[in-house]
Amino acid sequence: MPTVFAWPRILAIVTVLERVKDRRGLVVVIAVEDRRCFIAPGKGLEADLTDVECDDIARKCIVKNMREGDINEAVESTCKALFRKIKYGRCWYAGRR
Repeated sequence: MPTVFAWPRILAIVTVLERVKDRRGLVVVIAVEDRRCFIAPGKGLEADLTDVECDDIARKCIVKNMREGDINEAVESTCKALFRKIKYGRCWYAGRR
């Protein structure tokens, strides 16, 4: 598995495929040099995770931490927020304590 440093233009591509036939997948892309991020839920996951919620998570987790220069926290907080939203139906944004 390549490390983060092996990908100079794209920091992380996180793909979670739960069930292919139900199209319940999730793609998260963080491009550091291009200063762009993207969270896309699959068709089967859109009822639980809307595009508006994905944009909200991206702003509060990825953009906030990337402005502070904390790449690891950007990835970690995004994964935690997405997990909480899918599992519990709501997400809360917690940074390091």
